Amino acid sequence: MKKTVSIEDLDFEHKSWSNEISFQKSELKIFNQKLEKVVLQHNKKDVLKRVEYFQNHFIRHKEIIDILLHDIKIHQQNLSRFKKLQIIDIDNTQLREHIILRQKVETQEHLYKDLKTEFMRFLTKNE
Repeated sequence: MKKTVSIEDLDFEHKSWSNEISFQKSELKIFNQKLEKVVLQHNKKDVLKRVEYFQNHFIRHKEIIDILLHDIKIHQQNLSRFKKLQIIDIDNTQLREHIILRQKVETQEHLYKDLKTEFMRFLTKNE
């Protein structure tokens, strides 16, 4: 017997992911503004190296966020097609794509949290 999952549950999870990832994207803008202030206040080589390190990581995280938001949107569109066909549950085969996307989102959340923690520590030393 195949296990099924409600499309409504997956839809809710997509919305949750999109909200969290969009928040990260907004936060990155604020972090970049903070970096600009640090640059204006410091000219030490070691501080500027760390600024560059964070700038590079922020750029990369923004790229990953944009890709994930796109992937979530595509997957959401696929689920919408199921809804239009009045399919309310999907089976394990169709669920695989969702699980892979979930793993990507969870990885991004973990990496972002670590970067944010590291950046906050940097700011407390250099603001």
